[in-house]
Amino acid sequence: MNGPSLTPADRLATRPTERLSPSELKILRYLPTNLSRPQIASELSVSVNTVNTHVRNIYAKLQARG
Repeated sequence: MNGPSLTPADRLATRPTERLSPSELKILRYLPTNLSRPQIASELSVSVNTVNTHVRNIYAKLQARG
């Protein structure tokens, strides 16, 4: 007798995810606002490239598409 098979969604749900870094959490808090990435960068005194990198990492860690 075979055990229950996992659906693709179940397999994703059981995969361990990486925790967001403190810097990624700072960026994440700005994402639902109406600020652009250059404005977020200015608010946090970082480069736009840094914001873009953190956003890319956030999406990857949360397995989101955007």
